[in-house]
Amino acid sequence: FHANSAFNNAGFDLTGGYRGFTPFAQDPGIVLVTTGLMLLGSLGLLAVTEAWQRRSLRGLSVESRLVLLTSGALVVAGGLGYLLIEWSNPATFGALPPFDRLTNALFASVSARSTGMNTVDIAALRPESQTLTTILMFIGGAVGSTAGGIRVTTFAILIIVTVSVLRRREEPEALGRRLAPRTVYLALTLTAIGALIVAVGTLVVNLLVDDPDPGARSAIGFEVVSAFGTVGLSTGLTGALDAAGQLALALCMLLGRLSVLALAVIIAQGIRTRGGRPPRGVLRVA
Repeated sequence: FHANSAFNNAGFDLTGGYRGFTPFAQDPGIVLVTTGLMLLGSLGLLAVTEAWQRRSLRGLSVESRLVLLTSGALVVAGGLGYLLIEWSNPATFGALPPFDRLTNALFASVSARSTGMNTVDIAALRPESQTLTTILMFIGGAVGSTAGGIRVTTFAILIIVTVSVLRRREEPEALGRRLAPRTVYLALTLTAIGALIVAVGTLVVNLLVDDPDPGARSAIGFEVVSAFGTVGLSTGLTGALDAAGQLALALCMLLGRLSVLALAVIIAQGIRTRGGRPPRGVLRVA
């Protein structure tokens, strides 16, 4: 059950009491195997199949290479971030032996982008770690995987476009290939839709929460991003919400999934063009 839940990025567990995988935090075998399953599930069928057939980055499609390189960078960056922030936190990694801190940091880095399993109490994470988790949840996994978020390819395209603008290049390039304008437009559109869903969802849930506790208020954004990315990590606030608040989060989950599907339909149908084009307009953005 747990292996299937990890690979399919479902995040369900049978431990009970909202403990997640915390009973296995000091069992490196379970932690590492589960981490591997979560990672494979978040990479998508195309990248995994091509990597298995080619056994090398050479010869892979641009998309697969971008997915593997970006996912690897995010896993390493996220793991190092958790280690640096939570190393001395007695409520999380500080209570574990050094090797277990490393394995749990990798687990947290992979899980935050896809599955939502946890080996430490999410509510006990320091604010900086919760912010890091929020960023990873918003990015999500690869296209064609069971993970959510704006997807790693979208995130990579945003970075590539930003670097190209700063370097004053006319066309953005990814791994030696030029990016089609349609690809850039769709990446920007998906990011804008995701940010809008998160912003509106956070506002709505804030209006529905009666608890004046600043801690509960600050956790709302975390819960909304977790819902949008269909991750499932929680600081405990979701279970304390009333029916209206939980329905609002459920709607964020649905919209987070449908926004990706809607763009997939646009891609499949192609971008409509028209014969006559209006003259170019120059707008200042900075």
